[in-house]
Amino acid sequence: MQEKPFEELFCICAQLVTKTWKEMRATVEDFDKVFDVVKEQIRRALDVIPKSFSAFQEKLNTLTFHEITLLRAQERSSREEGELQVSCSFQVASSANHFDFRFQLKLPIFLNSSRQNQSWN
Repeated sequence: MQEKPFEELFCICAQLVTKTWKEMRATVEDFDKVFDVVKEQIRRALDVIPKSFSAFQEKLNTLTFHEITLLRAQERSSREEGELQVSCSFQVASSANHFDFRFQLKLPIFLNSSRQNQSWN
């Protein structure tokens, strides 16, 4: 158990900022971008609920800037694919409903004209 857990956590995160800054080849203008990536690295490392600071640090070491970029691209692709499937499903459903709606509108007209034709005979 750590004697000073807050300080340990702070040191791990400070090292992560430096490491990510270098991986991104960041400049002062990239400050917000670097911290967005660091925040995501920390969030993803905590998602696995590490049992120790060393496990937390090991997970952070696997979540490089390159890895975060790949994960974001995969998630974006999955999201777009899901949206495309929902969109296609909606269009099919809309087309079917549109067809049913038209059919329901024309059916009474057809029945009425059939009845009129029968009455003319």
